[in-house]
Parts: sequence; structure tokens; C-alpha cells
Amino acid sequence: MAFAHALSPAPCGKTYRARCVRAPAKSARPGRVRVSASAPSSFDRLGDVESTSLITSFWRARESEKDEETRLVYDESARLIRDSLMSKEQIAKLESSAILELATDLLAIRSHVIDELIDSRFGIKDKKGEHHLYYQMVHLGIGMCTRHYTRLKNLPKNATVFEIDSNEVLEARVDVLDLLGCPPKCIIEPVPCADVGVEFALLEALAYKGYRADLPTIFVAEGLLEYMSPEQLDAMFGSIARIAADGSMFIAQVLEPSIIDEFRRLDPEMSIPFQNIPPREQILSHMNAEADVWHEVEFLPYDDLGRKLGRPVPHVGNILTALFEYKDEE
Repeated sequence: MAFAHALSPAPCGKTYRARCVRAPAKSARPGRVRVSASAPSSFDRLGDVESTSLITSFWRARESEKDEETRLVYDESARLIRDSLMSKEQIAKLESSAILELATDLLAIRSHVIDELIDSRFGIKDKKGEHHLYYQMVHLGIGMCTRHYTRLKNLPKNATVFEIDSNEVLEARVDVLDLLGCPPKCIIEPVPCADVGVEFALLEALAYKGYRADLPTIFVAEGLLEYMSPEQLDAMFGSIARIAADGSMFIAQVLEPSIIDEFRRLDPEMSIPFQNIPPREQILSHMNAEADVWHEVEFLPYDDLGRKLGRPVPHVGNILTALFEYKDEE
């Protein structure tokens, strides 16, 4: 297999060293977003968890409609997804939800901060300023996220974004992007992988799509960890540790168990899709299950971020950032 060597662990579990490289030859043409009248039938096959991608689009669309001076994110595609794919009844139910304001603020903070973190990484170049350091991003649980189509400013046209999710979500995603007429700004590789928490599943899925283990990569898990079991978290972090080059960055949302109490306080009858949220100490344990390879680990609490951005929210979660670096044992 052509990519088998690229994904094989280096001797003694070492990873390839990060380096600035010239961009691949492929490119993509940016274009306008347009909207059609009807929703794709592929959405009928989405499960409850996968369908949350529409709800996050609703919240992001709501944020996008605020005044330019106050909104934290503007995403035209989210507005079109909401207006094209959600019924009036679905929209009305969300608009009347007791968690509407909190959910909108949390989603806005999350989207804004993660966009900034990703954009800052893609903006890093070599000492001569000629070549980017980052040409790969692996988006775990991509859902209906379109940040690399519409929102990132520093994304190289020849970067590759691996969009990972279940077959059902990716099929619906293709329909959505076709519906929106939303062309990519970079090279897109859809990667069917129903469960990134199964040992070697992520490695095998990326192998067929040309993932390069010698390039520093941005790994994003924006709304995924809260749905995973301890065993799945171990398998996912273990897989990433096997294929991440030095200089790779992991960015994720890490919710606190207190978010369940906060949602219950606002809406006692609310159906919450996640019930067993691991505390951040447990996330650290999963990250270091194999070796001490994650460094400069930082948790950015939502309440601190909210204060800085003018959106006060309770402490119900964090944005996690960590750099991958394999260090030789003395």
C-alpha cells in the first residue's frame, strides 16, 4: 500500500521530525455560497448524535445575525444550513429553548477561539517567510463545520484538510456543500471512520487518503470528546501519538461535568446527549497513556474566555491546546 510507510511508527515509537515543506501542487478555487430550496434526503439517515451538527449550525447562525460590533463569529453557510435544512418547527423549538442564550454564547466562544488558534498555526512560516509550516489538518468529527471553506484567513490553498466522520455524516455533508454551492479553499479529503475510538481505525482510514506522518499537523476535536468512553479516548490519543510529527497541535473542547448541572438548572426536562463527561484530569491521563509526548498543555476555561470576549458564561468547559513533541529518553 502506497501510504503504509508514511503511517508506520518510527523505530522505538519515535515520530518524524517537523519541518517546513513546499506546498503540494494541487489548488482549489474559492467561490460564492448559494442556497437551494430543499434538504438532501441523506439527512434522514443521521442518528441523534450526528444530528447535533444541525443544532450547532443553528446556534452559529444565530450568532452570525448579531450586530457586527458584538458578534464573535460570522458564518453565512451556517445561516443557509439552518434556513435550508431545518423545519420551521425545529427552529421554533430551539428558539424557545431555556438554554438558547447560554448555548449560543458557548458556541460563539468555541468557534471564535478555535478559529483563531487554527488560523494562527496556519499563519506560521519558515524563517524566510516563503513556506508555511502547516499543510495538514485532521478534523475529527467534522459534522457540518465549514470553517475551512469560509472562515479561516491564513489557510494555504494547497493545504489538505482530512474531514473525519461516519459514512452517513459525510454523505449528508456532500449534499449540504452541493446545496450551498460552497467550494473548498484547499484540498479536501473526506475520511469515513465511524469510530475514531477503535484501535487503529483512525490510522487505517487516513492511510488511504494520503496522510503524511512527516508533516506537523493540526488535529481538531471540537465537539467530540464528550461523547467518547475512556477506552475510546485511549485509542484515539494512542492513534494520534503514532502518526503525529513533532510540532503537531491538538485542539479540542473539553467540557466540565458541571455543564450537565447547568443545563438541568435551566431546563429540567432537557434531553442531554452526553452523560459521562470526564474531568480534565482524566483527559490528561488518556493523553499520556502511552508516553509523555504532549507538551505545553493548556486549558482555556470558557468563563475566562467569555469575560475577555464580553460574553460572561459559567465555568462549564475549556478549550484544550497541546503540542506534540517526542523526546528521546536519556
